[in-house]
Order: sequence, then structure tokens, then C-alpha cells
Amino acid sequence: ANQEMVLENDRKIITTRIPIIEENGTLIGAFAVFKDITEVVNLAEELTDLREIQTMLQAIIHSSDDAISVVDENGRGILINPAYSRITGLTQEQVIGQPATADISEGESMHMKVLQTRRAVRGVPMRVGPSKREVIVNVAPIIVKGKLKGSVGVIHDMSEMKSLNRELNRARQLIRKLEAKYTFEDIIGQSDEMVLAMEQAKLGAKTPATVLLRGESGTGKELFAHAIHNASDRKYNKFIRVNCAAISETLLESELFGYEEGAFSGAIRG
Repeated sequence: ANQEMVLENDRKIITTRIPIIEENGTLIGAFAVFKDITEVVNLAEELTDLREIQTMLQAIIHSSDDAISVVDENGRGILINPAYSRITGLTQEQVIGQPATADISEGESMHMKVLQTRRAVRGVPMRVGPSKREVIVNVAPIIVKGKLKGSVGVIHDMSEMKSLNRELNRARQLIRKLEAKYTFEDIIGQSDEMVLAMEQAKLGAKTPATVLLRGESGTGKELFAHAIHNASDRKYNKFIRVNCAAISETLLESELFGYEEGAFSGAIRG
């Protein structure tokens, strides 16, 4: 009874075969019942595949550093990942089965907008969760065979980006202080004295010699220093400004040009 078989036409069946016996006990034949289970088996295999796909999708969603939330066609939360809880500060209990507006502290629900328009939205700024965290939201509709089944949202944390941007600006300011900004092309002047000064400066830039710039305040000595540095083989190294007025006259020479050990009390290299 209930034996599984595969027919020559690849149909899967359950077969039960029962003997036919007369009253006197004589066997006169048998009858068989075939139950076609092809569709049932195929459905079971599809369900198994779907479970595997669902497990894989959940693993992918949970591994994302971006916050992901999914709502159904009515705007009720059906799935979030750990990053969502970390960024918004909201638990599954506060989101799953709740309206799409549950996480919003400032701004309108992009999930509801997408469900109404069936169109994706990108780069919408808003604040989410109890801490009113600044985020950028992308939301897209989930459409299966032409029917709207819900929407999926990806939330980018802007607070971390803003912190990185501040660090980048600080780094840029430090780099600017270590760079020579001007070149000889920035020096404007056609007088004989200016042309001679630039020729001498360009000549000095090609050598490893120390260059001394002299001139009254405001005549462009630092401009020439920048230009000489950028025209030299050392242009990719640091350009260091030193405020000579802050160094005492007795230490100026040793600070700028070095000294020999024992030249004065406590003079030890390094």
C-alpha cells in the first residue's frame, strides 16, 4: 500500500494494489489505485527552494551596514535588519506590524509616498528614531507580476558622514599649511628689477643652495619663497613657515641652520 513510483512518462504516483478474493478464498485478480502526486512533489520542491532563497536574502539583509526596512502594501513593517535598530534606536517590536511612520521624528514617510505613487525616491533627508538621527533615505516599490506588494527602504547614516567631512576639512587645512601655494606664474611684474629677481630666484630653485630673500615688509618675500619651493626638486616635500620674530636673536641661526654638539651648554643633537 502507498508505494511511491515514477512512471515512464515521469509522472510521480502513489500506488495501492489490493487482491480480489472470492468467498471461498480463491484469488481471482487484483485492482490498483494510482494517485498522481507530481504537482504535490513539485510544489514541495518549490517551497524548499523558496525557504532557501528567503534564508539567503535574510542573511544578505542582516549583513548590510546600511539600515534596511521593508513594509507591506498597507505600510506595515514586516522586516528590519540589525543596522536599522543600531541607527534608529528602535527594536523589532517597535517596528514590525507598526505603521511606516513609527520611526520618523522629522519628515514624512517615504514608504507611504512610494506605496501611493509606485515610484522610487532617492536621497531624501530626514531624522529618525528617538535621538532624531540625521539620515538620507532611498525607498523603492516591490512589484511582483504587476501587483504592488510593499516597499523597501535603505537608510544611510549622515551623522558619521558629517563627522568624516569635518575631519576631511581639518586635514585639508593642515595640508594647506604644509603646501607652497604660489608659483612664478603668480608673480606679476615687468620691471627690470622684478625680471632680474625672478631670474635669480629660478636659478636658485634649480640648486640645493640656501636662498636668502631680503626686502621691506610687503614686497612679496613669501610669494618668492613659495615660487622657489615649487620650482625646486623639493616641491613634493613639506613647505614649513617659521615666524622668525618668535625666535630669540641668539637662537635664530642654530634653529634655522643647525649647530655642532658642544657649541653651547646642553647642545646635543636630537
